[in-house]
Amino acid sequence: MTTDIKTSLINDLCISIQDTILIGIEQQPNDFIYLINTINLLTAFQNNGIKIDTTIFTDIYMDNLYREIRTFLLKPYKIEE
Repeated sequence: MTTDIKTSLINDLCISIQDTILIGIEQQPNDFIYLINTINLLTAFQNNGIKIDTTIFTDIYMDNLYREIRTFLLKPYKIEE
């Protein structure tokens, strides 16, 4: 597998996961307590002219965000009829 194919495939998968998480935040906000509060915090800083990125958070905090996302992605998917 060439590097271009690997990169393209990984990019496509990441976009799909991103879309799934964004939809999940809207439809199931209780599954994203850490993520939503982090988004709100960063938005509040930005609205007050303070530029901050995720490097301010500890590894433990970021692990909580990753765990929350992983838990959501591993949930059984229900197809609505």
